[in-house]
Amino acid sequence: VADPSAIHDPALWRRRIPSFEHAFGRYPDECCGYFKFAFVRNPLDRLVSCYEDRVARRAGSRPAMLAFPDYPLVPAGLSFEGFARLVARIPDRLADRHFRGQVSSTHRRGEPLVDFIGRFESLRRDWRRVAERCDFAPELPRVNARPAGGSPYRDYYSRSTLRAVHRRYAADFAKLGYQGAYEALLDAASDTGSGRRSTVSISNNQSRGHSGRNRRESGDC
Repeated sequence: VADPSAIHDPALWRRRIPSFEHAFGRYPDECCGYFKFAFVRNPLDRLVSCYEDRVARRAGSRPAMLAFPDYPLVPAGLSFEGFARLVARIPDRLADRHFRGQVSSTHRRGEPLVDFIGRFESLRRDWRRVAERCDFAPELPRVNARPAGGSPYRDYYSRSTLRAVHRRYAADFAKLGYQGAYEALLDAASDTGSGRRSTVSISNNQSRGHSGRNRRESGDC
């Protein structure tokens, strides 16, 4: 980034920024000279955030809005359980960037592509490390925050949904250090399901025929 202050410009992050793997494949020599970083999030919390933003808040919209334009079988208003089980059947190579596995962008052949991986759960602390290294502003603006009073992501999961999401994002849990969070929630989860289901259901054949080519955003300086 030529201007360090531009790192906080929302327009920068609305662009389709290539993945690290794509950048390494196309510009291997140039990439080796950059400090590369990524921020990751607990896959369980990330999927709930994706659901709330892309599916739940679009329910009842007029005209009806698709949660994901490339995935017409993900209707606005779909229950979280239905959404999670649908996502669990879509592989990363076909997945929208909002629910593609994070390791698909940060690792290659099991090894990190980046020099530093920060966590959403310790965002302020980890961002300061990046800011010091790259001469960025040390404080991040607060944008796209979950509305106050919303339910914790843990409330969305039953044991069966937890297991399905864990299988889908097994590499993220293992490589990014979230396995312990999954096991703790699994111990506390109910067998009968969460309180976040709606009456909208999904059939088993609705996951076929998906396509999507967007890549998850990544950052470097």
